[in-house]
Amino acid sequence: MIFRFELPLQQGKVLLSRTYPFMETLANYVLETSLDEQNRDDSYARYARRCGVVKTDAVTTRKTLLLRFRCHIIDSRTGKTMLAEECIPAAFEESPRWLDETEKEKLLKVIPSGNIPKEQIENSLNIIVDGVVLLQSKLNEIAGKRAAALQ
Repeated sequence: MIFRFELPLQQGKVLLSRTYPFMETLANYVLETSLDEQNRDDSYARYARRCGVVKTDAVTTRKTLLLRFRCHIIDSRTGKTMLAEECIPAAFEESPRWLDETEKEKLLKVIPSGNIPKEQIENSLNIIVDGVVLLQSKLNEIAGKRAAALQ
């Protein structure tokens, strides 16, 4: 069986839409294992984590690509709050200098060129987390634009 994520489909191919049972199962697995503290060292749970580091020959300086934005949606009728995630690519390199659409597209298409030692992965992620205060105003701007578009 050959799967695709978008239309049009050719004969013999199956569309993996968000309502396809496999996608629902995968989404539940990612959500459950990524938030489960008991599975932090489980080799299978690592696939569900929400960040990673990729080594590639496609760039010469460290670049960071942020893909997911989380938000709370409040139902105006019931007051019920729901957690939603959306894929909105945002990317930057050192300082931070935010990348334009063309540069982000290139990052989305890079091919890994090798493995990275665990310690180097952790160090790279810590640099981003420790410097999040430098990113906050731009992230708030992106989130504000998205919230305005949803209203």
